[in-house]
Amino acid sequence: MSSSPFESPEVHNAAVYQQYDADPYPHFPVEKLPNHPQTLADRNFTTPYYLRYGQVLDPKGKVFLDMGCGSGFKTLALALNHPGAKVVGVDFSPRSIAMAQERAKYHKLDDRLEFHCLNLEDLPNLGYRFDFITCDEVLYLVADPLPFLQMFQSLLTPQGIIRGNFHSRSQRHNFYQAQTLLKDMGIFHGEAGELEVGIIRELFTALKDTTPLKQQVWSAQGNIQQQSPAGDEAIRMNLMLQGDRGFTFPEIQEFLEQTHLEFLEMVDWRTWNLYTLFNEPDNLPAFLGMALPDTDRLTRLHLFDHLQPIHRLLDFWCGHPQDFAPPPPVAEWTPEQWQTSSVHLHSNLCTDTIKAQAIQAIQSLQNFPISQSLPLGGSTLEVLHPLMICLMPLFEQPRSFAFMVAHYLRLNPVNPITDAPTTETEAFHFLTSALTGLEQATHILLCLTES
Repeated sequence: MSSSPFESPEVHNAAVYQQYDADPYPHFPVEKLPNHPQTLADRNFTTPYYLRYGQVLDPKGKVFLDMGCGSGFKTLALALNHPGAKVVGVDFSPRSIAMAQERAKYHKLDDRLEFHCLNLEDLPNLGYRFDFITCDEVLYLVADPLPFLQMFQSLLTPQGIIRGNFHSRSQRHNFYQAQTLLKDMGIFHGEAGELEVGIIRELFTALKDTTPLKQQVWSAQGNIQQQSPAGDEAIRMNLMLQGDRGFTFPEIQEFLEQTHLEFLEMVDWRTWNLYTLFNEPDNLPAFLGMALPDTDRLTRLHLFDHLQPIHRLLDFWCGHPQDFAPPPPVAEWTPEQWQTSSVHLHSNLCTDTIKAQAIQAIQSLQNFPISQSLPLGGSTLEVLHPLMICLMPLFEQPRSFAFMVAHYLRLNPVNPITDAPTTETEAFHFLTSALTGLEQATHILLCLTES
């Protein structure tokens, strides 16, 4: 396991506490709404629940936990994503919790947002069991992540899901080298004020551009070079982050085995495809072609992280092991299954703002760039203009597949190629093909009727 840079767990956790209580994070003012599509996409329960169970869960009455909530900005995103759910934010920093409570009150969500300043061991005292637990940007900072995962496992509902993440040791290698350098030079030993930030900026500016470390941690990071609050923040979060450590997938696997949790998938799973790193994915070297198909997912992720360490976060979902047959892939559905299915627009798309954007695209005879509104798993997708017209009823509520076929026939009574009346078979084939593509991108969710 990754060792702590401090002499004891107590000193480690105290250093992290001091940094975050002195400088609550994130720094967004309380009146700002978390409306960036990626922020909202990363903090939803709809996607992992659907990927695992093939169903869309109503959030009303559910209880979510944001562990390490900081100033509550991302906790607010959880509440906005899941109307009717209670969201509990927990942090060890009194200043952060005070800001989070002010944020909830400002947005009139203090009836659903609940914040507590307490330590991990006091979490059971709240009396909740959680349907969704997110522990974002925390586990790589604490002295020992294992007690956190053990506590989450004990408080997770049977079908609940945990989102956790660690810094990638491979991707962050150069930053860890720079952190060690700054400590060895006596520049950084805990304080992350303006003086220390200025000294670090002077150091890297003075270095030759050909210096490898400058190229790797300074020149390659556009935001860190800016003489601005954003640039100062980038220096603090990359070069002066107390307790920062990198991890690997074998270490994550060991954590999950010790806590009796099951790995589900990466949060941005489509960007972790090992086969995309090869010139000819269907014609791999013989030893790989024979071995990879039988290799488990975590091993393939570990290889990807070695070969292309582009992801700062090893960001994953996990949950209790389940003894059930997963739903069949949509591409393998029979016509009978299609006829009994329901069609859902992803809940993060069901907003008045996105609906208005879709209407504008339709009126302008343009395709709708759906993945800009909901970036999931690295997909880039546009919905063709005729299909977007057909999907508009989904903004109001889920529809049966039979309804969608009838709706398509109303909109397209005549086949534009044959000039003959559009048949139900033609409508069926068009919709099954179009919806399968959108379902693979997880913008449309297709659910079989539960027996």
